[in-house]
Amino acid sequence: MNKILKIIGYSLLLLAVIVAISLSIYIQIVRQAEPQYSGTLHFDDLQDSVSVVFDKYAVPHIKAANQHDLFYTAGYVTASERMWQMEITRLASQGRLSEVLGKDALSTDKLLRTIGFQEIAHKITQNLPDSERVILEAYADGVNTYIARNQNNLPVEYRLLGYSPEPWTIEHSVGYIRLMAWELNVAWHLDVVLGAILDRVGQSKGYEAFPRYPDSGPFNIPNTEGRYAEGLLPFLQADHQLRQLLGVGNAHIGSNNWVVDGNHSVSGKPIVANDPHLGFTQPSKWYEMHLHAPGFNVAGVTLPGMPAVVIGHNSNIAWAFTNVMADDADFFIETVDPENPYLYQYEDQWIGMDKRTEVIKIKNAPAETLIVRSTKHGPIVSDVHPLGKYKEGHVISMRWTGQELSNEFGALLHINTAKNWDEFSEGVGNFHVPGQNMLYADTAGNIGYRPAVMLPIRNQGNGAIPVPGNVSTYEWTGFVQPLELPYLYNPSEGFIATANNKVINDNRFRYHISNLYEPPSRIERIRELLQSKDKHSVQDFAGYQMDYLAPHARDITPYFVRAYANTDVNDRYLSEAIDHLSKWDYTFDKNSIAASIFNVAFLRLIYDTYHDELGDTLMYQYAALANAPIRNLSWLLSRPYNSWWDDIETNGIETRDTIVRLALQEAVEWLHSNAGRSMVDWQWGTLHQVVFPHLIGEASGLANTFFGFNVGPFEIGGSGTTVNSGAYSYPPALKSLTHVTTDTSSLQMPDQPFRNILGPSMRQITDMANVDGAQSVIYSGQSGHTFNRHYDDQTPLWLHGKLHPMPISDAGIAKVAVDTLYLIP
Repeated sequence: MNKILKIIGYSLLLLAVIVAISLSIYIQIVRQAEPQYSGTLHFDDLQDSVSVVFDKYAVPHIKAANQHDLFYTAGYVTASERMWQMEITRLASQGRLSEVLGKDALSTDKLLRTIGFQEIAHKITQNLPDSERVILEAYADGVNTYIARNQNNLPVEYRLLGYSPEPWTIEHSVGYIRLMAWELNVAWHLDVVLGAILDRVGQSKGYEAFPRYPDSGPFNIPNTEGRYAEGLLPFLQADHQLRQLLGVGNAHIGSNNWVVDGNHSVSGKPIVANDPHLGFTQPSKWYEMHLHAPGFNVAGVTLPGMPAVVIGHNSNIAWAFTNVMADDADFFIETVDPENPYLYQYEDQWIGMDKRTEVIKIKNAPAETLIVRSTKHGPIVSDVHPLGKYKEGHVISMRWTGQELSNEFGALLHINTAKNWDEFSEGVGNFHVPGQNMLYADTAGNIGYRPAVMLPIRNQGNGAIPVPGNVSTYEWTGFVQPLELPYLYNPSEGFIATANNKVINDNRFRYHISNLYEPPSRIERIRELLQSKDKHSVQDFAGYQMDYLAPHARDITPYFVRAYANTDVNDRYLSEAIDHLSKWDYTFDKNSIAASIFNVAFLRLIYDTYHDELGDTLMYQYAALANAPIRNLSWLLSRPYNSWWDDIETNGIETRDTIVRLALQEAVEWLHSNAGRSMVDWQWGTLHQVVFPHLIGEASGLANTFFGFNVGPFEIGGSGTTVNSGAYSYPPALKSLTHVTTDTSSLQMPDQPFRNILGPSMRQITDMANVDGAQSVIYSGQSGHTFNRHYDDQTPLWLHGKLHPMPISDAGIAKVAVDTLYLIP
């Protein structure tokens, strides 16, 4: 027996050695695809020599003698780090994900083909000025040089999926910009969901579910017959799948930016800060870069595949973005000829639809054909999913400003090279989608704000729900001109801040902007911080970006506590929970027990308030727009006898306090059963953790274990209503909380209901007294190669609120230089 055991032991040892050697060899093969950071490379396409200085985080500082070589090098360097990421975004913009990912991506491709990103990119490309075309071509040439030189050393993702990249074109860059516009275009989701709620419960009660703002927006609801909006839910589900695939998410899409003038800064010059909130992916959405050539000296974050700095600074100015949340898409109920599906009615005429045929190739499956029909309003989006059908003779089309011709790349180039407010404003005026609140600061001491957005002018209504398309009543009659949009320049308050909030009162602006603003919690807290002292420093701003106090919790928590004011509490856990909430400072620190109690209770409050009327599908879609139930509940809680509190499935009549007490009781029971018997185990970071997920790492646990694609998890604080956003997706959390379990044998969270899926995608702070001292961080790393040391080397900085230098002068770069790569003709 001992001999047999020895043989088995030696066999297992030998197997382990073989596996280790094989893994080592495979890792070495994979690492051949990694970028070169030092030495000399020769390129026939270069006109002159180029230097690329890398800092300790592999941020490239590219210096060229001309703009052709600058952008050619930018394309090569970006592709060497992020080629697979660029591949996925390219395929998405073309609606070709099924070619690589198989049939699971088919509905996503149908949506992308229906919207027509490839068609839009082609039209924009045809209208590009030559000065911008040559930059995009130089960038594409650099990308293609990388592809040609690395056919046998491609990133590991290509090997795993058996796919090789095609040549990069300028249309791919343009298409990615427009795809990003769609990712940040979320207001139309509310149109679909609110329309479906009106269909379900009627206009009177449905109106009371609309998200409110302290300065409520207009709600001019047209009367329509038939349950049309609810039939758009399959289209909405297809878009959710796209957003999950691209790591976008729907929870609290937003950002923070603020700027103070020299009178309110320690340095005596303006300081500007920005942290855009996007869905977490691995690698990061952003690629940090410094571009320097005659007439060009700018640093910040770029989108891999697009050669311009999106957010950053140059020698004279700095700028920052947040989402306007503009409602820039409307749905139209079209009347179709029952005898001819390609004829639709408009006023007294029958008009022929435009039609195009799309062939979608699918990995390991036969190709499918999609016929895209379009009316004067846009594509028929109800054709995307077979369940998205309507009463005979009706379909739904969508009009979106992203289908209009515009040139965001040119606008960004103009901003990249702007020297003052007027030049910056000219660039902003040409940036249309996605609508952005742009803050400005310059070395002369000026600060300002301009919205960069294409706002539709509606003949009637505000597009809050699908409207009849067979009449001219609800047509768009044009777009608001840039000079008509509100702006600020050196305001007397001495600072400007935006956080996806409502930026102007309705009585001061006659055009509808949106119904889907973020709750005022973040902007309230930012203003509190900016008003907390007379002068602020860069270090102060870094601290503000990490702030976890939520005014939303400060407003809502008293309702949970007061609901038990005259009620006997016999349960020890419930009593202690009330005590924790009553003593809470409303800070979502990862060690906070009260933060866990509040989050679980608030989610239960959403479920207990809306589910009986809306049912599973519609309630989860409503909750997916996290700011909608948050804003609506803030309004409902001030109305203790509103009909939404009554549970229509019971014989009694419930009031606000009945439902609030029920939600807190359920929260305590869930935490006791799922987080631990001791409240010490209820700390927020135990439930709330962040993972930066890779597409393949999420799809395959084995591949993730083998290659380490995902980064994390890490315990983290915050929520969607804190300045340092720690948003999680409400629908998965609600589903996990729906059935309270009594099984305490396992404390692992089902489906990670509170997983932080969205937050600061990067942080930047620039003091205009020393633009060379600008600071930046992304949440993971510059490299997309999983075994590269720069795959996640910025994560410790990001987790602890630290940033690294982002200089633009030769002297500043010399201080951070680690490696230098020379590219010569």
